[in-house]
Amino acid sequence: MIVNIPGKGQREFSTGQTDYDEALKVYQRKVAEIADGLAPPRGAHTFTLHVALAMLVADYELNDRDTLANVHSRSKHLIAYFGKARKLSTIDAGAWTLYRQTRKAAGASNASINRERAMLHRMFVLGHQARLVATVPYLAMLKENNRRTGFFERPDYVRVKRQLPPELRPILTVMYWTGWRLEEVTRLEWRHVQADGWLRLDPEDSKEESGKGIPYALVPAVARVLRTCQRVRAELQAEGIGTSRVFVRWAGGRGARRGDPIINWRGAFNAARDAAGVPEKLLHDLRRTAARNLNRLGVSTSTVMAIMGHKTLAMWKRYNILTEADITADLGRITGRDDRRASKQGLAVVSRRGRRV
Repeated sequence: MIVNIPGKGQREFSTGQTDYDEALKVYQRKVAEIADGLAPPRGAHTFTLHVALAMLVADYELNDRDTLANVHSRSKHLIAYFGKARKLSTIDAGAWTLYRQTRKAAGASNASINRERAMLHRMFVLGHQARLVATVPYLAMLKENNRRTGFFERPDYVRVKRQLPPELRPILTVMYWTGWRLEEVTRLEWRHVQADGWLRLDPEDSKEESGKGIPYALVPAVARVLRTCQRVRAELQAEGIGTSRVFVRWAGGRGARRGDPIINWRGAFNAARDAAGVPEKLLHDLRRTAARNLNRLGVSTSTVMAIMGHKTLAMWKRYNILTEADITADLGRITGRDDRRASKQGLAVVSRRGRRV
């Protein structure tokens, strides 16, 4: 039979019935489904998981998503279970539940399954926008309890920094003091280092998409490493090597040339932390460390939120982790037994007039 739907064109299908009355019922039901957008649209039979994954990669590349590097590692589980040729329209809430159970039985964490769910959900959204699937099914998430509480004590930070190659130490320093993310710091360009003494990220350069900044001139450690990077930049320019990035390779080797931007140095960090005797430390611990250190120095909560890009107080509280030493020190000040923890940890305290005290 051929169904003519106003505004939607013609659809041809077989009712699968030999009795006229039964065929008419199927026909009427199909007309209603197509009109309501419930029937599989054209192209649904070719919109497989393989095609959807290609659309997802293209979408991530177009929007410069940081998670593009994780697509392969996460999608391989979806492909292994469903198969590349699986039509996306056949994956519903029930199929997703069975997938979750299988992944849990294999030892996958709730967080990993939720990241895979996010990818699959995005595939459905892209397919729906392209009219390749009729609906976006409900894919239930699992509860996550992966809140991390690690941070760097000053001695740990110093030991790890000493184990890093000289060209990577400035990145660690900026992350330690600003709490900015790895990708945000490594992608810094000289246009972000501004003449008024501020280090500013544009909205499109930060994960929060709202922009953020810090007056680096008031943070001696950050100001020093930026001056060092400026000297390296001048040397490179004298050699005819131009670069817009702040953090670049100071020397060539291992497939990299002098002046190449530093993109991913997690391997070097992991080796440095292991050599420093703190294998449990994560780069993201620097973000919590910055929140705690700025709070210890008396910087207001709203100011720290602006520096780090926290939009809500709830997010700030997740990073402002208090230890027993913090509680002891605060009570010590009340009782007149201030342990001057800031000076012991080597924190640079900056007065309102910009003087180091």
